[in-house]
Amino acid sequence: MSDRESEIESCLAYTILRNPDDWIGCASTNYLDAFLHGVCFRRDFAGPSVPDGHISGVLNEPAFYKQFVDATGNPTLTIRWATAIAMTDLSLAAGFIKLKNAAIDWHRKNGLGTGEPLHDFTPKDANQLWDSFGKRPAMYMGDDSGWTLYCFLNGMQKGGDWLNLNTMPRLDEVFGGITRRSDRAYGSPFAAFRVYDATDLLDWVGLPDNI
Repeated sequence: MSDRESEIESCLAYTILRNPDDWIGCASTNYLDAFLHGVCFRRDFAGPSVPDGHISGVLNEPAFYKQFVDATGNPTLTIRWATAIAMTDLSLAAGFIKLKNAAIDWHRKNGLGTGEPLHDFTPKDANQLWDSFGKRPAMYMGDDSGWTLYCFLNGMQKGGDWLNLNTMPRLDEVFGGITRRSDRAYGSPFAAFRVYDATDLLDWVGLPDNI
């Protein structure tokens, strides 16, 4: 196996692109983006240091995602692949497949490149960090929907575990607290994320301020 093929096989984003239903529930670039943000949230706070390319592959390489931004007809927009594809592809599933094929093909031809970090924040005390997230979840996730919250928190949990990241403080209090209440109320740990928005769900576990 070549070095680039080995990189592809060990990249979390490509794993999700190949099987989105098991990771984010459906083929959506925005939900994939939220999941990857959640992974980096845990990585940046809890460690260990894992390169962005091992998490996102080439997705945040400007030379790669420029093709999708250009396709919007507004190449100067300050957006990346997730929003651009959502704007240009009526079928979310078709846009997701387009992203998968383009990313893997680009990686095989060009390698990882330099990429860009998903976000830039300075880790704080865990209580302060969760409180900040609870006050403005859309700032971290991109929007305030319940399913975006599910993907973001599941990225922290399932994605972080896949990468063998250190334990994220209080993740079980937040994600586990919501999923357990959802299971009691609806018979499913994820059902509530389909019904409520992020602010309501975080209020279930006392965020902001009260955990």
